[in-house]
Amino acid sequence: PNAGNSAGDNDVDAGLVSIRSPYFTLPADGSIEMSYAYFFSHRDNSSSDDYFRFKLVDNNGVTLLALQDLQGADTDRPAVWTTESNVSLNAFLGMNVALQAEAADEATGSLVEAGLDAIVILHTPVNNDADNDGIENGADNCVNTANNNQLNHDGDGEGNACDSDDDNDGLTDAEEAQYGTDPTLVDSDADSLSDYDEVYSYNTNPNAADSDGDGYSDAEEIAVGRDPNQFDAHIPLPGWALLLLATALGYFATRRQHRRLP
Repeated sequence: PNAGNSAGDNDVDAGLVSIRSPYFTLPADGSIEMSYAYFFSHRDNSSSDDYFRFKLVDNNGVTLLALQDLQGADTDRPAVWTTESNVSLNAFLGMNVALQAEAADEATGSLVEAGLDAIVILHTPVNNDADNDGIENGADNCVNTANNNQLNHDGDGEGNACDSDDDNDGLTDAEEAQYGTDPTLVDSDADSLSDYDEVYSYNTNPNAADSDGDGYSDAEEIAVGRDPNQFDAHIPLPGWALLLLATALGYFATRRQHRRLP
């Protein structure tokens, strides 16, 4: 289980052994993970001068990521294979890189063995259509909800399928279902009051333009300060309208008097 008692075929003999893979370019997007197996073994006559290093390097041989950096010691280290998984290489997307392994037997009289195997680099590409509706994410108004019709009643950039308020009137679609209003119309009863205002501001019926049935719309009653939920036989004119009417009547009365003069 330990490094051999004498130099052999698997021993790092009196110096440095370095192996570098061919250079390769990592994909520019998506996710990249790496896995590999290794062992580093030495006898109790080893020291920190002995080492095993495995790393990712750039075009100039500069270390980008130290995958293993192990040193010898004055204790036996058995030759046990160890597997490393899910090593992220996402920080190096699009870069030209190589893998480099180094094993050194620099301590006098020491025996060092090392090995690498089962190196796998896995690329998971970007999913450009997360909801599989045929519309790429960049153009999809509901990225995570399938809606190939792309309907968007309120034009807010969020499609009906994932928009909690399709008409953007302040009432959620769930609330509109509760009150029986149209979730695609701001003003379901077309009385110039939004569904939200009728429900939360005026407590009127958002499905009836005249909540109290007195012949005057909710908006008309609110405009003159009357209760849109209280039946009125008639609605008094506001002060400005009365003043305008009085002025008009005075004008016509004056005109009639002038006509009677000889």
